[in-house]
Amino acid sequence: MLLSGLLRNHRLNETICTTPVSRDYRIGWLDHHNDYKDTAMKSKSSMLIIGDSIASGLTRYQDIWYKYFGKDHTLNFGIPGDHIEHVLWRIIDITLPDTLKYVIVHSGTNNLSKNSPKDIADGILASGYKLLEKKTDLKVILSGILPRSHTGSSIREKIGIINQTLFDSCCNDSSLFYLSHGNDWLEPNGELNTNLYYNNKLHLVKESDLRLVKNFKKIIDD
Repeated sequence: MLLSGLLRNHRLNETICTTPVSRDYRIGWLDHHNDYKDTAMKSKSSMLIIGDSIASGLTRYQDIWYKYFGKDHTLNFGIPGDHIEHVLWRIIDITLPDTLKYVIVHSGTNNLSKNSPKDIADGILASGYKLLEKKTDLKVILSGILPRSHTGSSIREKIGIINQTLFDSCCNDSSLFYLSHGNDWLEPNGELNTNLYYNNKLHLVKESDLRLVKNFKKIIDD
């Protein structure tokens, strides 16, 4: 699963975030992935969301999911705990449906504690470029990382750099689209709106899932 040529073509660094890695050491992970892989091979869907627990959690509230994505039979291939390199491995290992038109990649938050902003952004971009390499007519949307921690923290600063890098890269490459979530998740003073998060200040309550779904749907429909 070498990506050297792809990384070189798009001026991305070869790091842990751009090196596809399986999580087959984690019980049930490979079974989960293989279920998705089988689903993709049989699917006639036009839309896929792939990523981490935030992506996966969008199906938690079935009324929201089916209202915005049900009629399109959207595929949700989120797996909790996945890092960018795991999402990249899964992208490489699946066969995309011939009918697929849109893919949203939402990942990166699980890399914040270990990897640099540049490496994280490059990993997200590598996922986007790999999808386009597999199917050139896709609209690939790279979702910005949602705010975490308090204003002025190193985590918040990292997220800002990553999202700006993704925005700049997508502006310079018409094949990728960046989805900004703006300040929807913050109080006027810049602190997290804790009403939108569970106590871990990472996963989303129903209201914020609805906001995220609407953001996704809006960019798909544009």
